[in-house]
Amino acid sequence: MACRVFLTGQGERPGVVEAAERARACVERNRRASFAGMDLEGKADLSRLEADLLLVLGGDGSLLGAARRMGSNQIPTLGINLGRLGFLSSFRQEDMERALARAVQGDLKTELRLMIHCSLVKKGARKAAWEVPALNDGVLGRPRAGAIMAVDVYVGGTLVSTYAGDGVLVSTPGGSTAYSLSSGGPILMPEMDVLLVVPLACHTLSLRPLGIHAREGVEMVLREDSKAEAGRLVCDGQVSVDVERGDRVRIRPARKKFRLLHDPETNFFEVLREKLGWAGHPNYDKW
Repeated sequence: MACRVFLTGQGERPGVVEAAERARACVERNRRASFAGMDLEGKADLSRLEADLLLVLGGDGSLLGAARRMGSNQIPTLGINLGRLGFLSSFRQEDMERALARAVQGDLKTELRLMIHCSLVKKGARKAAWEVPALNDGVLGRPRAGAIMAVDVYVGGTLVSTYAGDGVLVSTPGGSTAYSLSSGGPILMPEMDVLLVVPLACHTLSLRPLGIHAREGVEMVLREDSKAEAGRLVCDGQVSVDVERGDRVRIRPARKKFRLLHDPETNFFEVLREKLGWAGHPNYDKW
């Protein structure tokens, strides 16, 4: 049976439409593949998509959006990098046809990455008023510059501490190279079953990034005595909702993991050296 391939990307971005046409031609030339459709507007309901392979054209943001839109219908995903950094979409455009052929043949490694389920429970309520899956992170922060936020953070139902500052970030291992990294968090191997709790500009210097087992989950409550009257929950930097005093933000492991295809001959540390520009041995000759 032919591998059903669906294409998606942000058509308004430079080069995406042209890349999509080339990708479609690659699929149609491959006898083991069949073209299942295309969405370049980001509107298709991927949670109901019937396909064997999702080909995402763009940068990491496009992959984050695709992962969220798939929800519990996580399809093996191949990212073709048309953006800048490309931690997730690791294959270059010139390698697209070969990468697609390897994906169809089953020659690529499927890496299972933890996703999180982020929800907002309004003050006094029991059920979530807003919920969304995310691949990288959920951030409870200030919607604009102003007063300090006071956030109670719970892990596994137990109070960790009150975080006073710009907010709190909860990251997956995959998200540890994104906002979490720039906020002082550690880099984690992407297949770990761990969540990071990272304070943002915390006024208590002893509160450091905290790693927990993902099954414990995290709950954040904007305190009633917070000087900041409101906050904002932002997931993967793409979708958000307002948070008021007394509201609770819950972050738990999602039921399904993201299925990212990558080259089995490329390891995580090679990617870090390339993408982050890690230096090798010191050049002592210049000292």
